[in-house]
Amino acid sequence: MQAPASTNTIERHLEIRVVDVVTARSRSVTLSSVRCPRRARTAAVEECAGCVQSGGVAQDALARGEFLCCRVSVPEPRPGAGPAERALVGEVMRRTAVALRPGLSRAVAADALRARGAAAAPVVDGDGRPVGVVSEADLLRARSGAKVQDAMRRVALAVSETATLAGAASLMAAHGAERLPVVSDDGGVVGVLTALDVVAWLAGPGGPLAAPDAPGALPR
Repeated sequence: MQAPASTNTIERHLEIRVVDVVTARSRSVTLSSVRCPRRARTAAVEECAGCVQSGGVAQDALARGEFLCCRVSVPEPRPGAGPAERALVGEVMRRTAVALRPGLSRAVAADALRARGAAAAPVVDGDGRPVGVVSEADLLRARSGAKVQDAMRRVALAVSETATLAGAASLMAAHGAERLPVVSDDGGVVGVLTALDVVAWLAGPGGPLAAPDAPGALPR
């Protein structure tokens, strides 16, 4: 019989992920969520903030955004697992993202991408599930008066926030994708993972390709 995985009780800082869904007439709906380790699913910030194990919302030390304090028991990593097998997509993806609705006009969608410095964005339905992806170049090539649904590519790859970074990188390489929508258990978009995010993690502090003398570098 396999021994159960050991656990530690720690205070975790859950990153608040924000997806700005741009709808008609440049209006936007902001969806804020966290990955709840106790429920093992994505939950709205308001839901987790009311939990008895929550320490409330706080600002991180470098003022890069907000997080939710949570005291929870977590399993130890699998013995022998490599860094990319331990890292999950939800931990590496960027914490803010933009998504577009299919009925958005070509001009408004292009303006929304430029304003947020995004080269492309997932296209989502009314439930926040990805139905395609569109880039600024796609929108500029579309005819005048076109909508996002006319310019988008309808085959949209997506990766779960609980997938390993190694698995996500393999998916991106196999399909030549530079970015993937990240989805929760119910299929809704909670963020975006780009090839640059993967490279930054690999070469960043604590990553397997970090310089040996970098702070937090892994032992060789």
